[in-house]
Amino acid sequence: MPAPPIVVPGNHDIMVPIAHEKSLALWKEWSGENYPFVRFIGHVAVIGLNSALPTPPFTAYGYLSKSQLLKLDSLLETLGKQGYCRVIMIHHPPKKGLLRKQKSLLNMNKLSRVLQRRGAELVVHGHSHNATVTTVENTDIPLVGVGAASMSSHCDDRKASWNHFIFTPQTNEHHIQLMRYNYEGEIMTQKHWVAPIGRLL
Repeated sequence: MPAPPIVVPGNHDIMVPIAHEKSLALWKEWSGENYPFVRFIGHVAVIGLNSALPTPPFTAYGYLSKSQLLKLDSLLETLGKQGYCRVIMIHHPPKKGLLRKQKSLLNMNKLSRVLQRRGAELVVHGHSHNATVTTVENTDIPLVGVGAASMSSHCDDRKASWNHFIFTPQTNEHHIQLMRYNYEGEIMTQKHWVAPIGRLL
């Protein structure tokens, strides 16, 4: 792989209460011992959040703790001032309408306020199994989902797919290119975004 794998937990990873040392602590090679964590790939800073928690049957909602939001606020400010392209990974999408409430990120508005204040260049998510391209709630920050790796569907957005991102730094801008491929290697979607370095600090 061109870069080490980075993962964040989803609802299937924390379905019941379990001791940290027997669960997420085992992920530290690919994730973080605490959340949010940061992994650097060149000029890109990948920030991992944990929105997963045990929920009652037939629900799969997410939630971000106050401590995660406070640390995220600080990280986004610092990394933005340092000129990094800030990419946030989260399982539950911070956007109304993508999922029913019982499967949504319950406090997405609090995350949106942090992003409105500090900015970010890209947010990627899972959970919905839909390969959507939209924006974070109440912001213009790109929000990109991905189809499940083994999904078969008549709907293009739900077919098995993967996202290929190319990050190119320019003098005062971050250029982000998305190419989405289906399981047969065909390009399904292409997008390109340009963001000023260190916006909204």
